[in-house]
Amino acid sequence: MTFREAIREAMRKALIGDDRVFLMGEDVGRYGGCFAVSKGLLAEFGPERIRDTPLSESAFVGAGIGAALGGMRPIVEIMTSNFSLLALDQIMNNAATLLHMSGGQFNVPVVASASWLHRYFRRGNPGKAVYESARHYDERSEMLRARY
Repeated sequence: MTFREAIREAMRKALIGDDRVFLMGEDVGRYGGCFAVSKGLLAEFGPERIRDTPLSESAFVGAGIGAALGGMRPIVEIMTSNFSLLALDQIMNNAATLLHMSGGQFNVPVVASASWLHRYFRRGNPGKAVYESARHYDERSEMLRARY
């Protein structure tokens, strides 16, 4: 099993196990995602749960945060980690701080996924969890655990 297959399996399992889970990001539907991580998920779950987004990382990460605040469990797929910097404000100043800033009233259960994302966000900001896996089966486990 490759890392790509492990992540796809975890996403599939999350989508099957909870109707509130959906995947959004650039090319995650028709093209099967960056590095074919989400290949086949559109055919299996449909466009309501596998959503292609415009090329605007800040906007669709913000939409994922809003969906999480509204009770959904989004998986936001950022094409590559260098694009994640375009969503830095949303990830670090909104998603990671809302629980604390709201006095514990608003949790933001959103998963932001990108290749090498951990390199940028490894330390220094409370309210976020960053997982870095050395083995594909650990990646699968962490992806499943992250959605809660």
